[in-house]
Amino acid sequence: MGGRIWQGGDRRRQCRVPLDLEGTIKARDGRWAQVGTVEDMHPYGARARIPEGVELAEDDPVIVDFALDPKPAEVSGRVRWTQRCDDGSLRFGMAFDESLRMSLPLETVAAACTRLQQ
Repeated sequence: MGGRIWQGGDRRRQCRVPLDLEGTIKARDGRWAQVGTVEDMHPYGARARIPEGVELAEDDPVIVDFALDPKPAEVSGRVRWTQRCDDGSLRFGMAFDESLRMSLPLETVAAACTRLQQ
């Protein structure tokens, strides 16, 4: 007996900003790149979704290039978890290699607030 069984639910420790932000998500070694969607983000990581066709595993190194102007540098990190969705896309969580500091356009923040109110 002994171990704890995860009962589901949200285990996040950081407040996240819900987003619907397009970006290019790619393997750090350059073997693939996909346009995907960053669904939420905080200074230490993000949740994203990419179309079907790419397999990711925990600890895979990835890079996200956010579709923002002005653009920050590419953000690198590692996959923490993956989830195959009903439509075949792949949702995953990533931990950034370094804490992220970036400004979001007011339109992005306003859209996030609208989504929270719905």
